[in-house]
Amino acid sequence: MKRILLITYDYLSFRTPRSIRWKSITEYWGKSGAIIDVICSPSCGTPPPTVPDGIRIFPAGGGVVTAMKAGLGTRISGPAFHASLLKTSLKRIHDVTWKKLYWPDYACLWLPSAIAKARALLRRHSYDHLISVSLPFTGHLAGLGVKKTSPRMNWLVDIGDPFCFMDTTPVNNHFLYRRLNYRAERAVLRSANAITVTTHPTLARYLALFPELTGRMHVIPPLALPVGPSPEPSFFPKDGNIRLVYAGTLYRNIRNPDTLLSIFTKLSRLPGGGRLELHFFGSLHDSQKLFQPYADIIGSSVHLHGLTDRETTIAAMQSADILVNIGNTTTYQLPSKLVEYVSVSKPIINIAPGEQDSSIAFLKTHPATFNVLAGDHEPDIARLMRFIQTPPAIDRNRLEIFMREYSLDQVADAYDKLLS
Repeated sequence: MKRILLITYDYLSFRTPRSIRWKSITEYWGKSGAIIDVICSPSCGTPPPTVPDGIRIFPAGGGVVTAMKAGLGTRISGPAFHASLLKTSLKRIHDVTWKKLYWPDYACLWLPSAIAKARALLRRHSYDHLISVSLPFTGHLAGLGVKKTSPRMNWLVDIGDPFCFMDTTPVNNHFLYRRLNYRAERAVLRSANAITVTTHPTLARYLALFPELTGRMHVIPPLALPVGPSPEPSFFPKDGNIRLVYAGTLYRNIRNPDTLLSIFTKLSRLPGGGRLELHFFGSLHDSQKLFQPYADIIGSSVHLHGLTDRETTIAAMQSADILVNIGNTTTYQLPSKLVEYVSVSKPIINIAPGEQDSSIAFLKTHPATFNVLAGDHEPDIARLMRFIQTPPAIDRNRLEIFMREYSLDQVADAYDKLLS
């Protein structure tokens, strides 16, 4: 019987891609007889009253700053998309003080508690494998602390987003910590027995920095969970309007809505454009000001729903006519929602920052995708409108073949092979 110690900060949130990934995988392994002890942060949620077989959850620490950060999360709905004055002020104070100083990231105060909890468990149990998960990178530093305590333990480092070379959306103050970030990530990766990332461009970037990792770093693709039948009644009313849905977090520097909003206003001026609606599900993060020029249509044809639970977001995606993806400016990252987009069997408009966009490569064989390059200031709006009004049919058999690589059993088994 395999016993695993898993360190992952946001296991209880079931909102981030990594929490969804690892809750699903641990439950899959638990059904096969594995025992998984999970160390996580209590600030990300409350342990469920009933925990699946084989899984034990051990919340560690928490921290006042982490709780404050969670409280400052932007939840935006309808036309009132500006945060309250108090919340905005507190966030600005946080951003110019604590955020400039913490290291390695916002979860740093959780680190001592996570290591202490892991070492307490090690005194009571013998584990076959250790797995640490990022984001946040603090989880890997906790794993490194455990590895130093039990150097013979087999350690798998699972990377959601890179750490030391994330210049576009840095997780800490690179002016102060750039060299320390590099040394810390190198120490983690050198100590690990195996490392996993989700895309081949990420793998190539890491190996260019750390060639000594060749043979120990592997690609395991994103996870797509079955989404079930479309909701009844539909999330959106059956009123003849055409709903375009974007799901995911927006970032000014990595994926912002500028091109999408500009194209949408042009589409709205075409015959039939008055039936179009554009819906955003997810945090606007630092992109709120980009919506200000469109304030007159917020709440009428453009709707900002803010952070919603996964069930609500999936229901909206299933009820949408078209899904919209905004590709990352960092070519080594794939937008986390894209695999879920494909799984709900809807046509996709892909706003790509350039021809090297990872989303273009991912959707290359998808049967119903329309790519728009962000640098193309005059895309073929008429052809895009025809795609929206009469999208191509999606062959379910082709879609199932496309999705097989991202299924739970395939992804979980890929990790299992590395551990074995």
